[in-house]
This record gives sequence, C-alpha cells and structure tokens, in this order.
Amino acid sequence: MQIHLNKPYKIVPSMREVYERHYHVPAALSLVIPTRILGEEVACDVRWENNEAQQLTRHAVFISENLMPIEPFEDDELYRLWKTTTNPF
Repeated sequence: MQIHLNKPYKIVPSMREVYERHYHVPAALSLVIPTRILGEEVACDVRWENNEAQQLTRHAVFISENLMPIEPFEDDELYRLWKTTTNPF
C-alpha cells in the first residue's frame, strides 16, 4: 500500500499488540501520522488522548503494510484527533 505523508492512519488490528509492547502506546486508540518514508518503513508521529490530554510519540517506525487509512465515519475519534492536530483553530 502506498503511504501518504501527513495523512491519518491507524495500526492494523493484527499488529496492535506488537506496537503496544514496542512503543508503549494504546494502539487501538492511536492516530498514526507518517512524516517520512524510509523505503518499506515509515517514520511517524503517534498521537492519542489520555484523560483528554493529547500524548505524542515522535519518529516511531512502522512497516507500511501495518498501517491502514482511517475512515472519517468509522474512526470518528481518530479523525477528530487528526483534525485538531492539523488545524487546532
């Protein structure tokens, strides 16, 4: 799958446990924003909310096939988080 920089993605369900252990993030609730393509891997910012405060991990590396685009109507919380991240006003 082709990854687009600065667009919203989520972790594929089958790989959530792996990334939770590796990056210590709540994978099912994490917004993944690719910032740099590194061949078949992608450096990303990972964002999530914890008690309504935004948390951030920068430069987390993902294999591109382990990411999938978010759907605005299916993933409304992740989409809202992405919109507030890219346009805070």
